[in-house]
Amino acid sequence: MEKMVRTQKMAKFFNKTIIVVFTVLCVLTFSACRLQYTVKNARFKSEFLWVYAEQDFNIKKAGTIQGTFKLPKDVKYKGLNFEVMFPAIFRKNWGSVVKMPCKLTLSWNGGSLVKEDLEAKSNWHGINLWFLENEISHVPVKQEITYTLEYGVGVYTELNYYSGGEKVDKLADLEAHPENYSGFYDAVFVVAEQSTKKMP
Repeated sequence: MEKMVRTQKMAKFFNKTIIVVFTVLCVLTFSACRLQYTVKNARFKSEFLWVYAEQDFNIKKAGTIQGTFKLPKDVKYKGLNFEVMFPAIFRKNWGSVVKMPCKLTLSWNGGSLVKEDLEAKSNWHGINLWFLENEISHVPVKQEITYTLEYGVGVYTELNYYSGGEKVDKLADLEAHPENYSGFYDAVFVVAEQSTKKMP
């Protein structure tokens, strides 16, 4: 009887071990499949699950940037983000609003999507150029997609520094002494996927 109980316990242990190992292997396989589509050493990988493209530009002058990315087969379209982010401010004690007209075009063999926002402005995260899920789901997977971002001059309409619980307005100082704000007009265009677990 004791031997049978011991055998049953060992069987349960091995079953649990097999399940854990199988789960780990599935996660590793899933990650490996996606890694080939992601940016190595992405600067904003802490903010997103997967980063598929990053490109630097400067918002002091109007211009156009272009690049390519691919999406994995199991991409969650609902979580796709196309954002303009500001490294000098993000994750630091700064709060800002940047206004910048934008036109984003996604094109691929057989189709295209366009998002234009002449009144685009940033929130705490950046400028989000999002598509409706029924629009973005037309973008193909495992195929090269070209993005073209046309942008106007970026203008700060708010710039605040938070210190010791106090908010200090720095907008006038930025306009009067831009040399003291190195990097504040540097931006990064990011194509990334965020978690959809808490989305409605």
